[in-house]
Amino acid sequence: MSAELPSALAGLSLELMLDPGPERLIALVDAPRLGRCLAELLPATPNPRHADRHRALLDEDLTALRCLAEHPGLCPIAALHASPTGELVALSPISPDATPLQRCQPNLPKEEVARSSLLALAALHERGVVHRDLRPTLLFARPDGRLQLAGLALAHRAAAVRVKDPAWLDAMMSRRYRAPELFRNPELCDPRSDLFSLGLTLRELGTGEPACSLDPIAIQRQGRLPEGASPPEPGASPALHALLTRLLQLDPVTRPRSAAALEASSVWNEKDDER
Repeated sequence: MSAELPSALAGLSLELMLDPGPERLIALVDAPRLGRCLAELLPATPNPRHADRHRALLDEDLTALRCLAEHPGLCPIAALHASPTGELVALSPISPDATPLQRCQPNLPKEEVARSSLLALAALHERGVVHRDLRPTLLFARPDGRLQLAGLALAHRAAAVRVKDPAWLDAMMSRRYRAPELFRNPELCDPRSDLFSLGLTLRELGTGEPACSLDPIAIQRQGRLPEGASPPEPGASPALHALLTRLLQLDPVTRPRSAAALEASSVWNEKDDER
């Protein structure tokens, strides 16, 4: 498939546009020497003084994430390129037989999708890394049933000192799958914020209905999530419904502290779910 790509992606052959924006472009491409890749375009920071520091932080984070290269549920970034105009392009190799989950999800058990997604996210959280932009377009299915989580261009080590540029980060992170607390300050993202995004992602994949764009002011006034973000009743097993209820808590303090902690809490044990 051929299509016109931004100049920052010159030299790449487009296979499938997964997310054209408005936040950041995400596409499946064929890259020289790397083969089939997920390409994530990060526009240049509006503050030129931050550009070099942003690139240095990304390089540090990617180095820290290389230890995950052999994890079957993750697709770490293999290359990071800067364009002459300041954009950054992150390339993550994707298996040739992997399919975007949105295209094949109806054929997969909802509980297995949730379990595999949780395990991949737990691998990040166990190493002190937060994803920061989890969304349905970043999950891929292999023929053997395994799921892979990609899209780590905004992932970072939670303990690292960051550039104070919340406006740039706010523009990058998807508003549709963002945890409510991150509307106040997107730099406050921690594993609990990832879990909220996972809850919205699983809800959308399970129902086929797009997650609603959260209105933080309306949420504060009403004290509850809108209908399009609450756990689905029809078709959800007790275990899956219990999981979504825990993930989609408005207050991050009431969510599990990480995917690793949630996986270790026997969330799939129906007896635990009934307590």
